[in-house]
Amino acid sequence: MMFDTINRVRKHYSFAEWKKWHDSITPIRGRSPELRPLGERRDCDKFSIRMASPDCVELVLYQTPVVKWYSDERVEVNCGQWTSEFTCRFVEYLLPGMRAFHRKREMVIECLNDGMLVKHIVQKNETAVFDFVRGRMVMRGEIPQRYSLVLNRKRANIVRARYKGWTDYFNSITSVLKESPHSNYADVAWQFFKDNDAALYTRQGELGRINNDAWGDQPCTAEEADIVRIRSEVWDLGRGIVPPTVIELLSSGPDDSDDVRTGKYTKTAAWVLAFAATGSHRWSTWVHGDGSSKSIRVSLPAAKKKLDELILKVNAEEVLERKPVSPDRLANGSYTSWVVDVNTLPITQK
Repeated sequence: MMFDTINRVRKHYSFAEWKKWHDSITPIRGRSPELRPLGERRDCDKFSIRMASPDCVELVLYQTPVVKWYSDERVEVNCGQWTSEFTCRFVEYLLPGMRAFHRKREMVIECLNDGMLVKHIVQKNETAVFDFVRGRMVMRGEIPQRYSLVLNRKRANIVRARYKGWTDYFNSITSVLKESPHSNYADVAWQFFKDNDAALYTRQGELGRINNDAWGDQPCTAEEADIVRIRSEVWDLGRGIVPPTVIELLSSGPDDSDDVRTGKYTKTAAWVLAFAATGSHRWSTWVHGDGSSKSIRVSLPAAKKKLDELILKVNAEEVLERKPVSPDRLANGSYTSWVVDVNTLPITQK
C-alpha cells in the first residue's frame, strides 16, 4: 500500500510544467507554513510541492526536498540524512529515464549517458546533479555551489547610524502620537497623510455608486472627491516593492537644507505609518459627512520595523552578502528581492 500511493502523483517533464502544477494546487487550509499536496490531498504530509525560489520547485518527501527542479532544467537529487527503498521509488517515479534502487543505506541511480548505462551512488547528504536534455537525464560531473543571502550585522549597524536623523525624528513623532507611554498604537489624522502625499483623493466609479463602496474609484481633486484613500504604492511596501518615491525620500545630499531634510523625514514617517494602518478605515474613508472616522489607527511597532527594513533595503548591496549553502540545506529566501543581481554581493568568509 505504501508504494501504491506514489502512483497517485502526477508526473511532469519540465520546470514550467512543475511550476504550473504548483500554482494550480490549493494549499491545505490551516497549515503554516503553507503546504501544497503533490498528490492526493490526504497524502499531503507524505508528498508535497513548494517553490524554494522563483526559479526552483521542490518535490518533498515527508520533510525532505528530495528533488529540486530548476528553471534551466537542472535537476538535483538529495536524500538528506538517510535514504530508503521508498525514497528511491519516489525519485525513480518522478524523474524520467532514470532507475533508482536501495543498497546498503545508499541510493544507486542508473541512467544513460552518451549511450552508456552510468551508475552513481548517492550517499548521505550528497547531491547528484542532472540536466534534463531531450527527454532524458544527463548526469553532471560536479555540483554547482548555492548561496543564501545573509545580513552583515556590523555593516547594517553602520548604515543605521547614518540614518539616525530619520529614526530619531520618527521616534519623536510617534512619542507624541502614542495614546499612553506604553501603548503600541496611535490614531493619525487623515490630514497628515494628505499633506505628505501618502493619500489620494478619488471619486466613485459607476460600479462604486451602485454598491456604495470605493470599487473602481478615479483620482481627482479634493473638491471633486468622494473618498480619500491610502496610495497603492504604500501597500506595495508589503509586497517587497520599494517605490521610487521612498528611495528618493531615504536619500540625502550634503547640500540639503534643514527644511529639505525635515521634509523628507516627515514624508517618510507618513508613508511607514500609512503602511502600518489597522482597523476598518485602513483602506479609505468618505470625504463628506456620514460619521466616518477622520483618523487611522496605526501599529507603531509595525511602522518602526518597516522603516528599519526600508533603510537596509535601499542600501542592500552594502549590508547583504552571500553565504555558501551545503547541498542538503535550504537557501534563505528572505532577501532575494532586495537586489537585482546577487552576484555583485561579496561572499562571506568562514
